[in-house]
Amino acid sequence: MLMKNSQIALFRKKFYIYLILLNLLGSFFSSRVYTEEIDWIIKENHKIKLEISNNYKERETGLMNRVNLNKNKGMIFIYEKIEPINIWMYKTFIPLDIIFIKNNQIINIAKNASPCLKLPCKIYPSLEPIDMVIEINAGLTKELNLKIGDYLDLRNIEKYKVY
Repeated sequence: MLMKNSQIALFRKKFYIYLILLNLLGSFFSSRVYTEEIDWIIKENHKIKLEISNNYKERETGLMNRVNLNKNKGMIFIYEKIEPINIWMYKTFIPLDIIFIKNNQIINIAKNASPCLKLPCKIYPSLEPIDMVIEINAGLTKELNLKIGDYLDLRNIEKYKVY
C-alpha cells in the first residue's frame, strides 16, 4: 500500500512531536533523580542541604529543567582540580546565587543570576581558580549575610572530593 505525500507529511509531523515529547519527558525525569546530600551549616543557626554534583555529567546538568528549589536546598559542584570555572544558566528556570569556593572559602558571589532559556546566555566567571561552586536560590546570600572571604562549614565534604 502506497502512502500519499500528505499522509507521509502527517506521519513525519506526528513522529517529530513524539520525539520532542519523549525528549522533554526524559529531561523532566532525569532532573528528578537526586544524588547524595551534605549539610552546609551557616553561622550555626541555619542549615542548607546541598545535593552533591561531583562528576562531569552531574555538573553539566546541574539545576537545569528544575522549576523550583526549596529555600533550604541547593547544589554543590565539586571539581577534580582547582581551576577557573565559568557557569551559565542555560535551561535553568530558577534565579540563583552562585557561590565560587576555594578550600572552603568564598572567593566570589554572582548574585541573582537570571534564568536563560535560549542561547546565548550570560557567563558567570569564578574570577580565579576554585574547586567548588554552590548554587542556592537568588537573594539567599544577602539574607544569610554571606560575603567574600567567609569560610564554609560543609559537613563530610572531604569524602566527595575527587582530587
